[in-house]
Amino acid sequence: MEEQKFSYNAFEKFLSKERSSNFSPKEIERLSNLLSKYKEVLMCKKTDAISSKQKENTWKLIEMEYNAVGDVHRTLKQLKYKFDNLKRSVKMEARNKRHKMLKTGGGRLTPPLSPSPGHDVAPDWLKSMMSTSEDGNQAISDDDVKPCMEDLVKPNNAQEVVEIILEPEIPTLESSTIEKIPDMEDSLDSSTPHSSLKRPISMPLKRLAKKQKNESLKPELHRKRMSVINDLHNLEIERIQKTMARDQELHEQRLRHNEEKHQLELTKLQLEIDKLRKNY
Repeated sequence: MEEQKFSYNAFEKFLSKERSSNFSPKEIERLSNLLSKYKEVLMCKKTDAISSKQKENTWKLIEMEYNAVGDVHRTLKQLKYKFDNLKRSVKMEARNKRHKMLKTGGGRLTPPLSPSPGHDVAPDWLKSMMSTSEDGNQAISDDDVKPCMEDLVKPNNAQEVVEIILEPEIPTLESSTIEKIPDMEDSLDSSTPHSSLKRPISMPLKRLAKKQKNESLKPELHRKRMSVINDLHNLEIERIQKTMARDQELHEQRLRHNEEKHQLELTKLQLEIDKLRKNY
């Protein structure tokens, strides 16, 4: 009795499970267009409450827009499951490609199998967005070798080679000025920038780069220091000159004051002498 009840419950659970027809190519294309429209929200890596709520509202909007046009009604769960299948197909394709690249033993390369009719074909934008996590980042600048310029067009044997004797050019002011200008390509640093390296720079190289940077900044710092010292020296000389001029002016005023005072005392003394003479 219990076994019969268990089998009956399992049969009811099987019947209650949502079953529907497979997605047709037109439905997959319509779903891909909607996913591409809201890919910035769906492919966001944030997991906070605001982002989760935004994703939930976006999925509801996708469900409404999808069922507004389609013939077969699809639930939100079915659309999400289809999106997961598309991402799973991208991962499977990248895994197979990586597995074939790591194969050894030589022989002919096995061509990839054509997708089956029920196989989920992911859109190009989904492959491009998931390629960084599946295939790795591409190197921006991983080689510092300058391009070789030896592959020039050589003259054929049938062509005639004419030797032209050129007269020695008279050096002019313009040519001499141009020759003195250093080549900027030789003076610039052509090494790979630290921000473009695949691996973080090691501590010895970091110290060396910092030391080289400090060495390159020393002449500039010395020039600025000498400029500040010269400015301070000029200010000190100007202050001393103003002080000497003020002292000279005060000295001249003091001399004039003493001279006037002496003249007044002489006048006073002469008046006293004249007064005494009149009394006697």
